[in-house]
Amino acid sequence: MNKYNEVEFDFEVWAWFGIEDDILEAWCGRFGEGLVASTLNNLREWL
Repeated sequence: MNKYNEVEFDFEVWAWFGIEDDILEAWCGRFGEGLVASTLNNLREWL
């Protein structure tokens, strides 16, 4: 998967789960960007 497709996929996953940018930023602030990114990677594999 190239970088463009990863960005598109990230957007589609966040949109699918109804996660807005402000919620994403709040999650990153609370749990850390690393954990949020790894969770997104797990969603990629699961979907």
